[in-house]
Amino acid sequence: MKLNLGCGFNHISSDYVCVDKEPSAKPDVLHNLEVFPWPWKDSSINEVMLNHSLEHIGELTETYKRVIQELYRICVNQAAIIIRAPFFRHDNAISDPTHCRAITPLGLSLLSRKNNEEWIKIGAANSPLALYWNVNFEIKWVRAMSDEAMWKHVFPGIPQNDLSHQSKLWEYSYVNNLISEVHFELTAIK
Repeated sequence: MKLNLGCGFNHISSDYVCVDKEPSAKPDVLHNLEVFPWPWKDSSINEVMLNHSLEHIGELTETYKRVIQELYRICVNQAAIIIRAPFFRHDNAISDPTHCRAITPLGLSLLSRKNNEEWIKIGAANSPLALYWNVNFEIKWVRAMSDEAMWKHVFPGIPQNDLSHQSKLWEYSYVNNLISEVHFELTAIK
């Protein structure tokens, strides 16, 4: 089974069960993702899409923790979790008053036991959330999506595809609004 969590009006494919708390979105399953437990059995979901929804969920850290734990609980081993979110240095992220959390590569890397164990070993200050929350997700890939208008202004004559996603993420630290979205794929490790 594949879930499109927090689908809103974006019913991406009939392959996905659409889930939302808003009846006007006409989801397949009407459910508030901040109400626990979620209505799926342990290890029953093969793929999850969070398309511009994770940044809206879990304003309180304890609620976000439960969201991440429920996501882990329902996923099978090696399940794919695809996340698309506005980049936190773009106006799209800071302009929507319903956004309560920045979704970043570092923030998601805190959910990896492998990373947590390495950080503990070297004495890093990173929060070992995977160990604290009893979850384990690995980032499979990260893609930075450029804001086309801003890109042309900052880098005239340079095609967006000439830079790697890592380079694009590096460039964000110098120019707000250069990256509009970040896309991730996580893998649940059980």
